[in-house]
Amino acid sequence: MKKTCEKINKPELLCPAGNMEIFESLIDAGADAIYGGAQRFSARGRARNFSEDELLRAIDISHIHGKRFYLALNTLVRDDEFKDLYYILLPLYEEGLDAVIVQDLGVFSFIKDHFPNLPLHASTQISAYGHHGFSLLGQMGFDRAVLPRELSLSQITKIHDNCDINLECFIHGALCFCYSGQCMMSSMIGGRSANRGTCAQSCRKQYGIYENGKKTAKGYPLSPKDLCTVKTINSLIEIGVTSFKIEGRMKDKDYVEGTAGIYREIIDRAGELSQRQLNEKIKELKQYGNRSGFTNGYQLGKTDRSMISFNSPSIQKEKIKTEGYAKKKVPIYVELEIKEEKPIFAKVKNGGTKLSFAVGRAEKARENPTEKKTIEKHLKKTKNTEYDIIPDIKMDEGIFVPLGEINRLKRDIIEGVRDKTLSGFKRKHKENNPEDFFEDFFVDSFEKIPEKAVNTKICDKLFVTVSNHGQLSYCLGREEPSYVGLDCHYFPMDDKLKEITGQIREKGKKPVYLLPVVFRDDFSEEFERDFHYVREAGFSAYMVRAFDEIGFLRKMEERAPVWCDANIYTFNTLSERFLDECGISCDCVPLELNERQLTQRKMTKSMVMVYGYTPLMLTAQCLLKNTKGRCRKDGNKGRNKGENFFLEDERKKRFRVGKLCDICANRIYNCVPVSLFGVADKVMDMKPCILRMDFVFEDDDEMDMVFDLYVNSFQKMKAKKPVFDFTYGHFRRGV
Repeated sequence: MKKTCEKINKPELLCPAGNMEIFESLIDAGADAIYGGAQRFSARGRARNFSEDELLRAIDISHIHGKRFYLALNTLVRDDEFKDLYYILLPLYEEGLDAVIVQDLGVFSFIKDHFPNLPLHASTQISAYGHHGFSLLGQMGFDRAVLPRELSLSQITKIHDNCDINLECFIHGALCFCYSGQCMMSSMIGGRSANRGTCAQSCRKQYGIYENGKKTAKGYPLSPKDLCTVKTINSLIEIGVTSFKIEGRMKDKDYVEGTAGIYREIIDRAGELSQRQLNEKIKELKQYGNRSGFTNGYQLGKTDRSMISFNSPSIQKEKIKTEGYAKKKVPIYVELEIKEEKPIFAKVKNGGTKLSFAVGRAEKARENPTEKKTIEKHLKKTKNTEYDIIPDIKMDEGIFVPLGEINRLKRDIIEGVRDKTLSGFKRKHKENNPEDFFEDFFVDSFEKIPEKAVNTKICDKLFVTVSNHGQLSYCLGREEPSYVGLDCHYFPMDDKLKEITGQIREKGKKPVYLLPVVFRDDFSEEFERDFHYVREAGFSAYMVRAFDEIGFLRKMEERAPVWCDANIYTFNTLSERFLDECGISCDCVPLELNERQLTQRKMTKSMVMVYGYTPLMLTAQCLLKNTKGRCRKDGNKGRNKGENFFLEDERKKRFRVGKLCDICANRIYNCVPVSLFGVADKVMDMKPCILRMDFVFEDDDEMDMVFDLYVNSFQKMKAKKPVFDFTYGHFRRGV
């Protein structure tokens, strides 16, 4: 069922809190909603984050002040972690948590099944870039989706106008050079995975840039300036974006509080502030931190070196402190009626809540009657609470009121209003015995116990992807490949595709078409227009590499099997099942799982990559254009020239850069390929349905060497390590 978008006049201001102290300051700074992470499963694993008690308290304080609290669970989760995840969520769900932000489709499926009334927000890490993907997210049951930072205003408009889902947009904070959710650089280099909340920020390091063997530049080419959208706020409001999000769960209190306060004013006075006033706001924001200034990011549709903090990636900050905001208390209006020889009676109003209380009894004073101002003083002493009592006292003259009764009344009023307010958010969890589920789940997930490779059945299906016509010709001359994959960025859609697929079939192999690595609407429109060439070519399967492409193929009603690449993560059993329900017939296992985790996985529909250069980063702009000031548009039309262009890090490791000129992007590859030839017996114990090898830069001699290793290791079962430099990737270490 489709969701109906909220009709809003003013977007929500959503602010980050890395700990409880910052959370409390944001209540006063003007945030409409606040997001934070638990001690586990947070994309900011190195922030202080919140304990369980702090999360429960944050939810309650948010609701008392008419605000919302969202939990960021935007990391990938292993099968053996779901039980912990369940017991983290259970008390928060019952307390009234407003929403969960998720990346993992298995986590999404899990929460929908076990916490059915909990709204779900799709993280930008889910890698949806256009209206095909956002429409699918809405159909799946997401209540909101976070827009990638890499989109222009026109692209955001198209998504909004064509999708029935609420949208959230980043308006300030750090930018990545990589497309959201597509960075493996920190993970492969140092084992610190962005998908598991421990990114080491490889993009902020210094690199030498080499072209055709010559060093052409040195600096920080992967380090964007910070995003600042002060001058595009009005446009985003006009588009109809639901929520404006500030990045910064790793930032300090002064930064978060100061930034929130400034954007609160800008949103509240949208359309009123002059250009001079907006420029002043930008100056104020710079004081709290910036990287070589600010950028509008991608919203204006322009990408060049001006977005990059090329000479210094460090944050520049003036040593200022926010003046702090006066603690905002929630008013409780109390009409107090005190009559002689009658109970002390109070009518209470707090927002839409109306209550009444009666305590004790007032008496005729024998000596000193109780003064009204004394009663007011006692009622207003609410220092350690979230409330401010505003009394209107009507009392007889000459009476005595026990102040102990007034204090009791005050406690009753505060507790009554608090309980009444929070009761509207509480949920009852109806699951009878979750332990039964986990017992069944773990048996189902881990029932396959590894056996010794004595009579291991040989996997006779090999999928090989190629990046140029020379590699294609070589593979057609080999008998080993069962499937040959054509990367759309190097084999464009034209009438030659039909001829190529014919050649592949003549050799007894099946052609597979690899869809784009990103599917933004400005790229997908051309792709959709020319897709008839692909259909006419008659591919045996399509491999999707962006979440949007699942929705796109549904729309095109294609009947060929749909495979998903490793970057559409099936990190756990539930994500596999979910994608199976979406029509995915085969997946490539994530590159961040280790041997033990892969062994526990059912591989009946999974392929394993046994050789290939891992794409570490899919960049949202062109390194060559940024460093050389020119755009050649020659990087991919049936060939790959990436071998002439690479980055060199401080340890002299060289990372080849492939040019994807059709989408104005680069793929940065690991300095050495992944090779599992030396552990072929362990791979075969897993019983994958297909083995995979990717060829990007290799020439015929190098491909000869790789195929010989494949034959010896996976067909003759005489495992042999390569003579060239290689890595096992995460096969031995995981993340």
